[in-house]
Amino acid sequence: MSKKSKKAPKQVIHVVKAKKPAKNPTRFYDWLVHRFNANEQKIIIVLTVIALITRLYHIGFLSYWVDEYVYVTRAVTFLNEGNISNIIGGEKNGLAITILNTIGFLIFGKNEFGGRYFLPLIGAGLVPATYYFCKTFFSKFIRILTCLFVTFSQYLVFWARIDRQYGPISTFYILLILGVFCY
Repeated sequence: MSKKSKKAPKQVIHVVKAKKPAKNPTRFYDWLVHRFNANEQKIIIVLTVIALITRLYHIGFLSYWVDEYVYVTRAVTFLNEGNISNIIGGEKNGLAITILNTIGFLIFGKNEFGGRYFLPLIGAGLVPATYYFCKTFFSKFIRILTCLFVTFSQYLVFWARIDRQYGPISTFYILLILGVFCY
């Protein structure tokens, strides 16, 4: 037998028109995931702005509670007397919040809005921090869903609006975990 006598069989290609697929939940899911992938950073920016608005909304109308007066009294006393020992002296719990209150009072005046201004900013910063944390460890859909939950979580909104050290803990904890695992 010669090599020329072995011919490969001809391939016949049949063109078949596919039927229109039925609508099912997986198609919507695929479309949703595609949209998230295409506009992921825009979605995070919008969620961060929404988080900032929800945390700053009517923040000046909240009155200070009893255990918030520790930070407020130190900041106001420092502004009135100018003695740095009013901030640093005594109990060291909440030193960063006392300093943020002092800066807020200098910028916005001695009122509830000025004292609480920086804590909602830090609370809204939890949305991009969570996004980058989830980007490191989880899928694209999970990171958007997690940021959506962080944006509208009533628990996180509440603690971001209160002048205590508990508010910024979640944001800085996520940043700490990112720093430990990524660097």
